[in-house]
Amino acid sequence: YGLPVWMTEFCCWDKPAPGSVQAQIDYMNEALVMLEADPVVERYAWFIPRASGAVTSYPYMQLLSKDNIGELSPQGEVYAALTSLDTETRLPSSAPILPNTYSNCSAAESIREGSYEAVPYLRPTTDNAGTLMLTNFSGDKWVEYQVEVVQPSTQLCLRYVGITGSKLTISVDGTKQSEHQLPWTDSKWDTIELGLSLTQGRHRIRLQVSGNISMNWMIIR
Repeated sequence: YGLPVWMTEFCCWDKPAPGSVQAQIDYMNEALVMLEADPVVERYAWFIPRASGAVTSYPYMQLLSKDNIGELSPQGEVYAALTSLDTETRLPSSAPILPNTYSNCSAAESIREGSYEAVPYLRPTTDNAGTLMLTNFSGDKWVEYQVEVVQPSTQLCLRYVGITGSKLTISVDGTKQSEHQLPWTDSKWDTIELGLSLTQGRHRIRLQVSGNISMNWMIIR
């Protein structure tokens, strides 16, 4: 009918893998990116923010702790932080850029084109600092960030863990600028400094991964 769609009361109810808060979180990533990218979807609501039982019990969908009022569960932290694919807000380069603030990704682009590609997952981080990480990179997946560069910059500091040796391609405003080899880190988090030439002003930065890494944050200097 050409009318906007409101999607209500959805979650992965049909028995995610045993003991799997992570399976519910991964489903949440896939569903929300699809809903945000689909132009006919106007609003949506998760089922259910708070219920009886532990947040680690089936069906693992509680966003809020029932025992600690106002406290987000791991599922809730991801739900609250997941991208809205906002292309208007610019992230200041004077502060760390968090992984959940991407404005576009290869999965969202494929959804708009009528197909489907697996999304990068936002999950609770395994790093000793920060809250969330972006993972499930493989097959040349990419994410884009809208950045307001405060002063000309020559370096990108990336906090990552190398699950395999990987190649990172950085593009700025639609033009490939550089390629970097990211070594395997033996499941340990590392900060790598990469050359990046940015003039003052607004830029769209794309990070494309061939391999498999998890990202925590990045800083432009």
